[in-house]
Formats: sequence, C-alpha cells, structure tokens
Amino acid sequence: MNSLGYIARVFEVSLSEIGRQIDVSPQTVNDWVKNKRRIPQKRIEQLVDIFRLSKECFAKTEEELNEVERLTIKLKYYQSINKLKEDKQYRYWSHQDEINALSKKIEDKKLLLSIEQLFQGGGRWGELNYNPQGVKNYQLFEAMVKLLSNAEENKEQIDELVILLLGEKQKRKFDIVEYPNR
Repeated sequence: MNSLGYIARVFEVSLSEIGRQIDVSPQTVNDWVKNKRRIPQKRIEQLVDIFRLSKECFAKTEEELNEVERLTIKLKYYQSINKLKEDKQYRYWSHQDEINALSKKIEDKKLLLSIEQLFQGGGRWGELNYNPQGVKNYQLFEAMVKLLSNAEENKEQIDELVILLLGEKQKRKFDIVEYPNR
C-alpha cells in the first residue's frame, strides 16, 4: 500500500475527502493507495500542500516509511490541528505537549538512525555482511559507551574524547558552563 493510506489514517481523513480536495475521484485515490496507479506529479504537489509533508513521503509504500517519517507525519497532523484552532481562535487545550514530545522523539530517532547507518554492512565476508568502516565505527562507539557509562571514573578520558571530537576551544566552553568557578 502507498503511504497515502497511512497519512490519511493519521490525519483522520477519508480517501473520498482527499479526492474532493484535489478534484479526482475516490476510485483514483484508492488506486493510488493500493499502488494500482502512480500518483502524478501534479497531484503529489497538491498533496504536499494539503498535508505539509515532503514529496518523498508520497513516493514510498507504507512499509518503506521509517520511524522518523511516521513520527513526522504524526507531528504534522498535530501541528495542523493547532493551526486550525488558532485560526478559529479557540482558547482551549491544544496539542502542544504532543508536538513537543514528538519533536524530541524525532530528534532521538534521527540520532539512532545516524548511528545505525554507521554500522551498515557494505560487503560480504563468508556468511557475514562486512564493512570495515562499520566495524571500526562500532568499536569506536562501543568504547565511547563504556567511557560514558562510568563518567566519574573516566573524566580525563572523556575530556580527551571531547577535545578530539570538538576541539580545545569547544572543550573550554563546556568547562565554563559545567564548572563556572574554574
């Protein structure tokens, strides 16, 4: 199924309503959702305007959406509700808590996806996927986790790591914030 079906469910809008908004038949929208027909570029642009999502979201199947994209779709839904309430000047409970929580979760998931991409296999070695850079990154990351899990005992090594990653100037800025009396 095309991601449009997932987007419609999150936004709580029917396929018929989507069809009415972009002036196509409900059957056409249903065919897009079931991947019987591709969504024309003109219609994708209309869907982008309606849902405030990237074009890439509409080019994927529902199964291809990663967790960051799914959370972003939910975030856009809550933002659209808040905008609607502000436009109509309602002064009751908004979805700001959900928006803040989703925004934080999206940033966390983006970081995890970045870390995961460091470890992606690029070749095969016997039965195993093997990427020398991925193995190196994994070993580096594992060492960093061990260091950080015992922060008090490894203060000097952590300081060296910060200098290595960010530079001496950034390290001094962190010291000023963390230890203002230094």
